[in-house]
Amino acid sequence: MISAGLGYPDTWYTQGLRMMTTTYPIKPPLYAVTKSVNYLPNVLMQMEAQERGVDNGIFIDAAGNVGEART
Repeated sequence: MISAGLGYPDTWYTQGLRMMTTTYPIKPPLYAVTKSVNYLPNVLMQMEAQERGVDNGIFIDAAGNVGEART
């Protein structure tokens, strides 16, 4: 499937975007490298970000390292 992609708001380029670390755990390594359609953790992270009034969330792994973000 090919698409033109999603455009980001202009404010993200001019003012940046607001981020937060999520309280939801990052996917275990096995699931992170296995292709699936389970994006529930990503959806929950985005819902949490919206509830907190920020643009995006970031997963943090057990060692405290940045794992991934939605965009």
